[in-house]
Amino acid sequence: MKDEKKTNSELMEELKELRSQLADFKRDEAEQKRAEEALKESEERFRAVFETAEDYIFIKDRSLRYTQLNPAMEQLFKRPTSELIGQTDAELFGEDAGAHIREVDSRVLGGEIIEEEYTKPVNGGERRTFHVIKVPMRGASGEIIGLCGIARDITDRKRVEEALKESEANLVEAQRMAHIGNWQRNMKTNVISWSDEMFNIFKIKKQEPNWKHLFELVHPDDIDGFVKALTAMYQEKKPLDIEFRIVHPDGSLAYVQNRGEIVCDESGTPIKTIGTLQDITERKQVEEALRESEAKYRSFINNAIDVIFTLDVDGNYVEVNESFLRELGYDREEIIGANFIKATHPEDHPITLSSFEEAKRGARNQFEYRSKKKDGSIQWYSSKGRPIYDSKGSVVFLEVISRNITELKKTQQQLLDSQKMEAIGTLAGGIAHDFNNLMTTVLGYASFLKEKAKVGDPFHKGLLAIEKSATKAAELTSQLLAYSQKGKYQIVPININNIVKNVDEIILRSFDKSIKTDINTADKLKNIEGDPSQITQVVMNLTINAKEAMPDGGTLTIQTYMESFSEDTNRERHTIKAGEYVCLKIIDTGIGMDKAVRDRIFEPYFTTKIEKANIGFGMSVVFGVVKDHRGYIDIKSVTESNIVSNIEDSNTGTDVTIYFPVS
Repeated sequence: MKDEKKTNSELMEELKELRSQLADFKRDEAEQKRAEEALKESEERFRAVFETAEDYIFIKDRSLRYTQLNPAMEQLFKRPTSELIGQTDAELFGEDAGAHIREVDSRVLGGEIIEEEYTKPVNGGERRTFHVIKVPMRGASGEIIGLCGIARDITDRKRVEEALKESEANLVEAQRMAHIGNWQRNMKTNVISWSDEMFNIFKIKKQEPNWKHLFELVHPDDIDGFVKALTAMYQEKKPLDIEFRIVHPDGSLAYVQNRGEIVCDESGTPIKTIGTLQDITERKQVEEALRESEAKYRSFINNAIDVIFTLDVDGNYVEVNESFLRELGYDREEIIGANFIKATHPEDHPITLSSFEEAKRGARNQFEYRSKKKDGSIQWYSSKGRPIYDSKGSVVFLEVISRNITELKKTQQQLLDSQKMEAIGTLAGGIAHDFNNLMTTVLGYASFLKEKAKVGDPFHKGLLAIEKSATKAAELTSQLLAYSQKGKYQIVPININNIVKNVDEIILRSFDKSIKTDINTADKLKNIEGDPSQITQVVMNLTINAKEAMPDGGTLTIQTYMESFSEDTNRERHTIKAGEYVCLKIIDTGIGMDKAVRDRIFEPYFTTKIEKANIGFGMSVVFGVVKDHRGYIDIKSVTESNIVSNIEDSNTGTDVTIYFPVS
């Protein structure tokens, strides 16, 4: 019973124990309550994250069927959670994708924590890429009862990364193809970085770049300019843009272009320099080849005999060669920018303008025109034009090549004149012979009948008239034969000075006092071979023509002199063969003649004297005699020169020069 009876102290101890246990109980109950509240709070936070997370959160049991999914999974599969619970990955992603997921999930159920990326088709359509983390879920006793996973759709990020990777690859490839490298220098750390292409350009192994590398590669002759450009960039903040040569380790040279600039932070403090380096060796080679080609082309153009010039689409001179300046007499400064009409004969404006418009449309035509020199004289050209196109196919320039055909035109005219005169001469000669035979018969019978008739006989006077007319006809026949070069001449040595002296005594002194004569004969003039009477007739005809050209008076000048030609010399109507000649020049200050008259001056019976229509064999006889003596005749008229050059001058007249070969 002792045991049943307890002392107060014992009761107090038990009471204390009970109180302690009660306190511990209350404390445990409070801790449990706090734990429950913490768990509840944790569950609430988890549920908030679970419900609102944009990532896909899911839980699977050991059979790998979905037991819990967050709302994001509904949006991914576009199906409610009720339809997704209990599904397998094979049912959601397809059998092929499901097999891979099942293999990974089996490892997680084995206790692994797995993080991976994979691309799977969603809803049998677009393939999406996910970043997934999966962890095993354990029960109260620690056994694995399933797995929990979080997946994030990284499809767009992957696309950006791929695009960036592709862009970087393209940049590297573009730099390689264009031989452009990029560089950068951190101005705080002085660290320099180069792209791979920089090393390719320098032909050195990839290594940590520094300033020493660069300065060792710059050509010694270009180092000063390079340093100066760098100094200007750093001290004056000028953009860097310089071309220089580099020397490769194998000794070969290359041209590079270095561009760069300073980059500052928001406060304006320089923080780095960036730039590019491009290998421009090929461009420099092309430029050099182009310069050489242009130099050769310009040399060819400027040394060409033909006139070559370039026009813009408005017809203004852009470039002319040296032959153009030399032949037309212009300075380059006064012709560049001028319209081509400036150097074109007014009468040929229509054909040149028409050809110019055709060439602008792409035609390649050839045409002839007259060009007016700076001094007003005229030259003939045969031209070809071709259009020059820009990269868009539009005509921007016209290139014209013109060949001087002035002498050819003269030769053609000489041939036409010669053929015409030969035809007329042949006709005149044939008529003269037949006419001479008829006149011989007429004169014979007239003389016979005159002897039979007495002086007082009425028939005698008529016979005298017949004989006189027949004699004049015989003289005309002689002129025709002289013109046709078929007359019978007495060839002897002749001094032209003597012929001039005789004409002066016989003809010139009988001229009106209003006509002054100036005779200037050369000393020691060599002889020619010819018929004195025919040569005298030439001088007389020319002086009489000169007198009639000066109805109001004037000056008649007669000169004789020697002239030699070392080579054949082309004239407008003929070509004088090389040799020594005695020259007879007759000049008047009369009314002159225009080109139309001069072109017909040697035609028989051609005359400008309407009131003297029976006159007209004078110049044709002169032509025939001169040609029969193997000579040449030139006629120039001041009036004609004025018309061509548009020079207003009151002086007129005609200059006739005859060249007789020395015997």
